[in-house]
Amino acid sequence: MKKIGTSIAISLLYIFAAAQQPYPAAPAAAGNITGIEYFVDAIPAFGAGTPLTGFAAATDVNAFAGTVNIAGLTPGFHRIYFRARNSNGIWSLTSNSFFDNYTVPVYPTAQPAPTNINNIEYFIDANPAFGSGIAITGFTPSIDINGFAASINLTGVTPGYHNIYVRSKNANQQWSLTNLGVFDNSISLPYPAAAAPVTNIVQLEYFIDNNDLGFGNCTPISFTPGTNIFNLNANINITGLPAGVHRVYIRGRDANGNWSLTNVDVFDNASAIPYPSAPSPATNLVQLEYFIDNNDLGFGNCTQIPFTAGTNITNLNTNINISGLPTGFHIAYFRGKDANGKWSLTNFSVFDNSATTPYPSAPAAAPAIGNMEYFVDVDPGFGNATPITVPINTGDVNNYAVNIALSGSLSAGTHYLYIRSKQNPWSLTNVVPFDALGTVPVTWAFIKAQLLNNNTLVSWATLRESNSSHFNIEHSTNGSNFTKLGELTAAGNSNTTKHYSYTHANPASGFNFYRIKQIDNDGQFKYSIIVTVLKSNTQQQTVIAPNPVKELLHIAEPELKFVQSAEIYSTDGALLIRKNIQTDVQVFSIPVIKLAAGSYIIKVNYKNDSKSFRFIKD
Repeated sequence: MKKIGTSIAISLLYIFAAAQQPYPAAPAAAGNITGIEYFVDAIPAFGAGTPLTGFAAATDVNAFAGTVNIAGLTPGFHRIYFRARNSNGIWSLTSNSFFDNYTVPVYPTAQPAPTNINNIEYFIDANPAFGSGIAITGFTPSIDINGFAASINLTGVTPGYHNIYVRSKNANQQWSLTNLGVFDNSISLPYPAAAAPVTNIVQLEYFIDNNDLGFGNCTPISFTPGTNIFNLNANINITGLPAGVHRVYIRGRDANGNWSLTNVDVFDNASAIPYPSAPSPATNLVQLEYFIDNNDLGFGNCTQIPFTAGTNITNLNTNINISGLPTGFHIAYFRGKDANGKWSLTNFSVFDNSATTPYPSAPAAAPAIGNMEYFVDVDPGFGNATPITVPINTGDVNNYAVNIALSGSLSAGTHYLYIRSKQNPWSLTNVVPFDALGTVPVTWAFIKAQLLNNNTLVSWATLRESNSSHFNIEHSTNGSNFTKLGELTAAGNSNTTKHYSYTHANPASGFNFYRIKQIDNDGQFKYSIIVTVLKSNTQQQTVIAPNPVKELLHIAEPELKFVQSAEIYSTDGALLIRKNIQTDVQVFSIPVIKLAAGSYIIKVNYKNDSKSFRFIKD
């Protein structure tokens, strides 16, 4: 089975030419909220507010509660503002709310111990000085005299309504609040020597305001006669009653013909509305619109917001057109209409347009790829490497595979194959490491992997096979730890080209690494080169892989971004590798084989910010 010589087949997985990527379908998903700040009344610049701490970075911090410092704030009404910043450095709209600082009392650190009440006094109508009222006696000093009953002297008090006031003083000479009660002295009679036997209450009636028609002639109240009707509930007819404050009077008569006192209570008829039997079922919101600042064109005439009708659209995201809007603070207003034609309240939010730049227009269509070339290890310069024929001059090299014969030209060991294309200007130079061996069990034609309908199709071919048993298809998400996906039977012995393929259903989001393990009949085995597929349609953030890495480090962005450069630093801050990119890319790679094993930091520099990631070099 052993074959002398070296033949390397390389799959052209990625050709990353300048401006080849499609225009993004939508902005990137929001990153985690990493900072929250607030300010009171005056609005400072972004980042100059008072920070709130104690929350975990997340896309939703709705349940977070923070402490706001209002020390030194003048009493009265104030406005407090909040805003947050995500991991991409983008600030949220600034939310605000009013609060009243008059009613913020300082709660005492400890309540004083209560002392005994040792003095009680009362007075009728006129309020004398503390201690000048009529003393109430017959009680035992205590901190609680709630059940104490006393006699009030009404001698000389004129018939009619009067106010009685009661207050007490404790052992610390502190007076209580003065309590007030109203009583009617009109029918003050001597208390009988013995109470008459209690008889059933047999009649109840009421009247409102001054419409007293005399005892027994007012509106009757239905009830069951009894000596105690304390818990009776009755309906009072207020039909036709003017809105406002009124008095209702109620009295009863017992079986002996004696009428009770006429009790009175005050009620407000201003808000007496019939209670609905049940709230109406919620209907779908069918229209949303917004306007900015004072440009309200009336309900239904403002800028429409597209959405799917529903009863709850709390998580709706929409794009607001701020083209031509002057820089500075503005107010955006929102409102919706339901299926019954009812409009909501008009909500508003404040935003700052100072740093807002217009979204770029779509880039011009990329020209066709006209030239391709490759070289091994040493770069002879643009246009001077070995040419590769572009397929049918279409300019489409996606998943294009070429055979590169290297037999007898390389020493055994690790080498690097570089491939690039020309599309005005030249693309980035992509690199693929490979091993040149003195003896090979099979002669590879190619190995490639491509993403089709969210599945990965791994395909390869051999030019010759000797004593081969089978192929194991292996997969990894970090480029280091591989697991077996499946197995295909090999041709055994062959001098003709043999094709193989395997479908990996639903690969992981981000980078996916594949290799083929070729196993002989005698149990010996060899690995193919590693090929890579990027599944970016579900990618939410920048990914670096493999990690740990041996030779080539890949960096993938969730969308097309302008990358200025990438830098690799040691953990003590020394710059080791710098690669200038200066173009819009989504995926690029950096060779790291010359780095010693250990921990490093890669820093990716964009137009307005940068990101750093830690990786391990094996």
